[in-house]
Amino acid sequence: MKIEKNIPINGVWGKYLSLVAKMEEGDSVLCKNEKEANTIRRTIYLNCKGYKPLQRTQEDGTIRMWKVKIEDKGDD
Repeated sequence: MKIEKNIPINGVWGKYLSLVAKMEEGDSVLCKNEKEANTIRRTIYLNCKGYKPLQRTQEDGTIRMWKVKIEDKGDD
């Protein structure tokens, strides 16, 4: 087996990773379904240090996901 470097990750994960990377604090996306919302949520949790996802179901049943800054609780 050969180790290969710098091979781009294709598929769903890579697609959402670039989307989430472009999102700024407070930006949101409207998800097509629960599976897409779960993938975006997981992508924010794992790849956006200092941010968390915030999800709300809209009146029409669609899901909106925001990228929000994690509040500093302060240890002093």
